[in-house]
Amino acid sequence: MFRKSWLPLARVDQVAKPGDFLSMGLLGRPVMIVHGQDGEIRVMSRTCLHRAAQVAEGNGNRKLFTCPYHAWSYDTAGQLLRAPLLEGAEDFSEPDCRLPQVRTEIWQGFILANFDPDAAPFAPQVTTFETYFEKFRLVDMAVVRTLVYASDWNWKVLVENFMEAYHHIGVHQETLEHSCHARFPRARQ
Repeated sequence: MFRKSWLPLARVDQVAKPGDFLSMGLLGRPVMIVHGQDGEIRVMSRTCLHRAAQVAEGNGNRKLFTCPYHAWSYDTAGQLLRAPLLEGAEDFSEPDCRLPQVRTEIWQGFILANFDPDAAPFAPQVTTFETYFEKFRLVDMAVVRTLVYASDWNWKVLVENFMEAYHHIGVHQETLEHSCHARFPRARQ
């Protein structure tokens, strides 16, 4: 399901300048968000095409992403620019090598990615919500701080827990149940 969905990864302000990048894992794949020297923001693989070493970790600003193993170098569009000692190699062409790209779309300052090349564009799917979101001025928002919580539990249970108050009658009987009731008021007869 997630491989065919638009997934929000970051905000444009997190890669504001050409060369800015963020590394992350996305559905088990190492990817990076890169603000290209050409002004385009892309989501692409950060795995070298040669021996699968990572060409980037963390975040920062670069003009080149160089593999630490054999020094293959890619530009901010993912194009291979240099493969040392392979000049004249049979059936090898640097221009034919590019880091795999993930379909990317920008919406209201959010950078979204989708592994499905045939997925419908994101923006038309949410046009009915545009009026509602206008008042929040999403495009003007910026990331102030990022928090990462290492968790060895099923995150879906955590999300579901925050979406319902039913558990208040047990665990939070003396605290949250008073203000966030688990019981619905009975309908008048």
